[in-house]
Amino acid sequence: MMMKGMKKTLSLVAVGAVAFTATACGSTDTGTDTGSTSEETTKLVVSAESSYAPFLEEIKGDFEAEHNVTIEIQEKSMFDALDALALDGPAGLAPDVFIMPHDRIGSLAATGNIAPVTLEDGAYTDVAVTAATYEGKTYMAPAAIEAVMLFYNKDLLPEAPTTFEELEALATDPAYAFATEEGRSTAFMAKLVDFYVAYGIIGGYGGNVFGDNNTNSEEIGLNNAGGVEGLTYIQKWQNLMPIGMQDEKASYDFMMQYFTEGKTAAIINGPWAANDVIDAGINVGYAPLPTLPGGNTPTPFGGVKGWGVSAYSTEQDLANEWVNYVTNAENGIKFFEMNNEITPNPDVLTEIEASDNELAKTVIEQFAVAVPTPNIPQMAEVWEFKAALFDVAQGKDPQEAADNAAQLVKDNIVAKHSN
Repeated sequence: MMMKGMKKTLSLVAVGAVAFTATACGSTDTGTDTGSTSEETTKLVVSAESSYAPFLEEIKGDFEAEHNVTIEIQEKSMFDALDALALDGPAGLAPDVFIMPHDRIGSLAATGNIAPVTLEDGAYTDVAVTAATYEGKTYMAPAAIEAVMLFYNKDLLPEAPTTFEELEALATDPAYAFATEEGRSTAFMAKLVDFYVAYGIIGGYGGNVFGDNNTNSEEIGLNNAGGVEGLTYIQKWQNLMPIGMQDEKASYDFMMQYFTEGKTAAIINGPWAANDVIDAGINVGYAPLPTLPGGNTPTPFGGVKGWGVSAYSTEQDLANEWVNYVTNAENGIKFFEMNNEITPNPDVLTEIEASDNELAKTVIEQFAVAVPTPNIPQMAEVWEFKAALFDVAQGKDPQEAADNAAQLVKDNIVAKHSN
C-alpha cells in the first residue's frame, strides 16, 4: 500500500563486466598516477527513487569527507531494487544501501538478503522501531512514516468530526443523498473493501492480525469478537455509501471524484492523496480518524519506509553508519523540507509539531496510535481477508464472513509458508 504512483527508471550503461561489478557492494576504485603511486577510494552505492536523489546529493558531502568514502547514488525504483536483490547480490551488482518499506523486512531477512543494523539509541519512535524489527533484530533505519487519516472539506465542515456518530448524522443530511440510490449518501466515503483501509475500524474494536504483537502467524485474531464487531460496523457503512464503493477497482476513483468536486464532506485517505485534493482547489483539512461508537480509537496500519543494508555488502559497518546518518535529526529535517516526508526522529517530530503544517502534524498524531503493518512473511496472505469485506457488503452475517475469510488466510499460510 505504500508509495503511490512510483515511476520506474531503467538506466543502461555500456561498461565492461569488471568495471560494472566494481560499482556495488562496498567496492573500491584504484586510481594510478604516472605509474609510481596508487590510492584506493571506498565506494558505497546507495539506491533510491529518483525523487530522493536531490536530497542525497545535498547531504552526502559531509559523510564522504568524514569517512573518506565516495557515495554513489543509484536512481532506481524501490521495488525493482528489492526484487533484483536476490540475484544481483551474489553477483556483486546490488547496492550496499537501499530504501524499502518495512513490510518487506520479514521476507528479505528470512531469505538472507538484508543485514541487521544497529540504530542510535532514542533516535526513533517506538512504533517506528517496532516496524523495523523482525525476530528480535532491527533491519532498517526508519526514514518516513504514513497512515490513513480523515480528510474533510472545511467549506462543508468547519470543524473536523471527532466521532463516527457525527459522520452518521451527516449521512442523513438530504444535501448528500445519492440521487440514483435511495437511502445512500455521499457525505462520508472510505474504501472499506480495502483491508488496509478497513483495518483501522477492525483493529479499533479489538481485532488483530496475528498473536504475540503480530509475530505469531499461528494465531489469527481477525474473527475474534472485536474483529466481528468491526466488520459489523463496516457493514453499516457499506449500506450507507453508494454501491459503487463496493467495487474494488473503481471505488477509490469514485470517492476521490466526489470529494474533489465538493460533493463529499469527508473521506479516509493517506497523505499521498493530499496534492490531488489541493490541486482540485478543495479547502481541505486533516484530522485523525474519529473515535468509533463506544469510544474506541481506530488503529490503522502504520507504514514505515527506511534504509536497509544488503547482506552482500562488503562494507557493512560503513553502510550502518550511513543509515544512521541519513536519518539523523539534521538530515531528517532537510528530508522533510525537500521531500515532505516525515522521519520519525523525536527532534524532527518536535520541530514539525511546532509548525503550522496541518497535514504533517496529523500524520504524526495518527501514526502514534497506528499498528505497524506486520512485517512477517505470512502477512502476504492476510490481504485475502478482504473477502470478508466484500461478503458483509453483500449482506452476509459478519461472524460467518469473518470466520470464512480467517480460514482462507490460515489455509494459505499453511500452504505457502509451512516448512
